[in-house]
Amino acid sequence: MTNIYLKLVAPFLVVLLALAIFARLLGTAQPPNPALRGFVEGCEGQPQPCWYGIVPGVTDEETARFNVKKAGYSIAANEFSSNYIQSCQMKPCCKHIEVVTGEAPLTRLTFYQCDIVLGDLMLTFDSSLKPLKGYANMVALEDSKVGIFPNTDQRLNPYSHISFFVIQQ
Repeated sequence: MTNIYLKLVAPFLVVLLALAIFARLLGTAQPPNPALRGFVEGCEGQPQPCWYGIVPGVTDEETARFNVKKAGYSIAANEFSSNYIQSCQMKPCCKHIEVVTGEAPLTRLTFYQCDIVLGDLMLTFDSSLKPLKGYANMVALEDSKVGIFPNTDQRLNPYSHISFFVIQQ
């Protein structure tokens, strides 16, 4: 009787293994989320977090303005604070990126309205998550240089949509 079960289960397991390998290969062949390409372009040889060559705690405001304009973003002053907001014309992207001005070097960038999920950020920064101290249901990457604020009160998973995230020195 055991022989019959092994003969039935063995081909089934081989098929499942083949499907798992195919799914893995297909997944790794997919390009990264285009909204996060700024964390790769211009960041060759730079420490993460880096966005279009802007490294919090290293890059000055003039260099940051030049880099974002070169990447296709426009810069608009925010009249309500000392911040400016950049909006992109290309899609998909993060529609608003807030940068505190008047700091040398810049210390923080906040990304709003990005069409991304938690798994995209985890793959981009290749880091583990931990709870963000003082906040409920919000997480940070291992070194706390990237704070992530999902728009859910449910248990987090790689498909949780992100409301906004912050990179800092």
